[in-house]
Amino acid sequence: AYAAKIRLAWGLAHSQRGHEHHVRALRLIEDMLHSADNPQAVHELLYLKAVARLNAVDLIGANKTVTELLNVRTTPTRPPMSLPHPRWSRFICMRACVRD
Repeated sequence: AYAAKIRLAWGLAHSQRGHEHHVRALRLIEDMLHSADNPQAVHELLYLKAVARLNAVDLIGANKTVTELLNVRTTPTRPPMSLPHPRWSRFICMRACVRD
């Protein structure tokens, strides 16, 4: 059931059909975040939340979500102030685009 919800949230967040899909994605993602039990799931959901907010033209919310996303530790062995995870370049780029 989780995988199906993630696919639905991904589709809605990336949808070009309008604001209603993005709002629906945000509601679904928020519900899933409340029950997320591991950092990888939280990371994935925050990414989708940032995409949905960006596509819904909620730039302030997208910026906050990307900042929160960059603060989530996905690997327990990585100290908090170490070099950024290699996959985070897209999130850093997203934050730069939102701030501009």
